[in-house]
Amino acid sequence: MAFSYYEALQAIQTNANYLKNYESLPLFDALNRICAHAITASFELPKSAISLRDGYAIRLDKRNLIPYKECIMVSTGDALSSNIDAVIALEEAVIEDDYLHIPLHVKSGWQVKKQGEDIAHDEHLVTPYERLNAYKMTALAAQGIMEVSVLCKPKVAILSIGNALTSLGEPLAKDSFYNSNAISLSARCIELGADVVAIETASEERSIIMDALTRLQKQADVIITTGGLSKGDIIAQLLLEKKLNIIFHEVAITPAKPTSLSSLDQTLILHLPGLPLGSMLGFELLGAPLLKALQHELSIMPRSYIQTNGAPFTCRDNSVSAVPGFSDGKIFVCAPHYEAGRLNILSQCNGYVRVENCVKVKKGDAVEFIPFYM
Repeated sequence: MAFSYYEALQAIQTNANYLKNYESLPLFDALNRICAHAITASFELPKSAISLRDGYAIRLDKRNLIPYKECIMVSTGDALSSNIDAVIALEEAVIEDDYLHIPLHVKSGWQVKKQGEDIAHDEHLVTPYERLNAYKMTALAAQGIMEVSVLCKPKVAILSIGNALTSLGEPLAKDSFYNSNAISLSARCIELGADVVAIETASEERSIIMDALTRLQKQADVIITTGGLSKGDIIAQLLLEKKLNIIFHEVAITPAKPTSLSSLDQTLILHLPGLPLGSMLGFELLGAPLLKALQHELSIMPRSYIQTNGAPFTCRDNSVSAVPGFSDGKIFVCAPHYEAGRLNILSQCNGYVRVENCVKVKKGDAVEFIPFYM
């Protein structure tokens, strides 16, 4: 019996061999990488109260007029002594007869950033296995941190299976096809933060495929195969003969049928169909979550956004369907063609919708849109 999509995601999370190796990188080079350890603040920021405006630093009391000689001229970012309560900005300052008028809205702390207001001493800046974005890096830079330890990128090997496949750079024989699947998947893996350590093409011969898988599993954290999955094909045979350890053999997803997950000596192998669109959407549904799981991410479900469907389309019942198309941020319109064998359609799309157990989606229906690029 086929796994449901959510059962497949759970199996991925359960069986993923989390990455353990890490490397130290200069801070800027660590952008979008996964932090290997917790990072805490070694000092508070600001170290003392500072002025947020150019103006007059004052000590408030019940007076609404303060002698000008008691005011201290400060610039934005200047440190303030402990007896200063507020700063009156130059543009709102009213000085008459050597007295500064105190506006009614000015209270203690006005235009003052308190000591430790931004970052407290020992505050957690980054948690283990958190992705470093630009705003996390801001806090690290403010602490003077120049290097961080990050997880090594997941290593991916691509093995495309088929007698009619030709690798790029080789002459294209009659009735053969260039192995575009491998390039698409490799590029997508790199976009998602992985290192592609091998791209290979293999004919549909048992010994050649097993030799390739045995060799690649020593190089990679995960192997992705395409093709050879239909009933009677070589990968399907190897799975049924238990030459590979089956985690799941079929998943109720469309158009990525059939799709399987196995392992060889603890290395996970994601088996995708050979048809181009089926292969790529299968990767989006299961491969992208697998890369997240390897990097210790707790939520591996692709993030979706509710949008309005702009044109009717059909799906497969009893399945989770991935339907590619284009969204303007509010309205989704499906691609004109989204059969599993389509090759170039995704180049005209910016994401897909995930539709569960539904045959027809009407114009105006709410849909879950998953962008390819956030």
